Amino acid sequence: MEKKIEASKYSGKTTSPNPEYKKVHSKISNLRQYFHPTYRYKRTMNKEMEEQRLKDILSLEKKRANMPSTINGPGYRIYYVRYADDFLIGITGTRRMAEKLKIEVSDFLMERLKLTLNQDKTLITSSLKGAEFLGARIRSIRSRTNDQPRRKNSKSSFGRTVRARIGQGRIVAMAPIEKIIRKLESQGICRVKDFSKREIIPTRKTSWMYLELSELITKYNQL
Repeated sequence: MEKKIEASKYSGKTTSPNPEYKKVHSKISNLRQYFHPTYRYKRTMNKEMEEQRLKDILSLEKKRANMPSTINGPGYRIYYVRYADDFLIGITGTRRMAEKLKIEVSDFLMERLKLTLNQDKTLITSSLKGAEFLGARIRSIRSRTNDQPRRKNSKSSFGRTVRARIGQGRIVAMAPIEKIIRKLESQGICRVKDFSKREIIPTRKTSWMYLELSELITKYNQL
C-alpha cells in the first residue's frame, strides 16, 4: 500500500477547472461590473434595463450553483489506514480503479500472507454514502448534495451579502446513532416508536434489579 500511495502522488492532478463553469462565472462577473460604484457607464441604462440585468445575474447564479467548478483530471490518489485486521482505502479516482485495487489486495493477501479477504464485508462505495470503520461512519460532505445549508452571512468584494457554498469534499467521522439506538432497543434499554421523529422511550431493565450496586454501576458505565 505504501508503494501504491507513493506512485499515486506522481500521477498528475486529480482535478482541473471546468471550462463551462468558468464561462458562466465570467458572464456573472461582467454583468455585475455595471453595479460597481466606479463603473463609468453606470448611467447608460434605465431602470427597466437594470432590473433585466439583475434577473440575468440571478438566473446565471442558479445555473452556476448546479455546476461543478472542477472536472476530473488525469491523476489519482490513494489513501490507506489500518487498525488490526480492519482497513480502509480511499481513492480519488474511478470505480474501475477501486475494483482493480480490490483484486490486487485479495491476491496479495492470499499469495503472500495466506489470508482470505472477506468478500461480503469488503465493499466498494461512494464517499458520499460513506463506510463504517471502527464504529464510526466515515463520509464526505458536499454542499451541492444539500447535506449542509449554505452560509448566509458571507460578503462579496462589493459588500453585498451572499449565500456562500461550504467547502467541497470535507471528510467527517459520524457516530452511527440509529445503529446504536437499535442495539440498545435489542438489549431492552429503550423502545423506538419512530426514530425519524426521535420518539425513543427509555424502559426499565428489570433483569438488573437484583445485581450488587457496584456491578450495576459498572454495567451502566459500560453502556
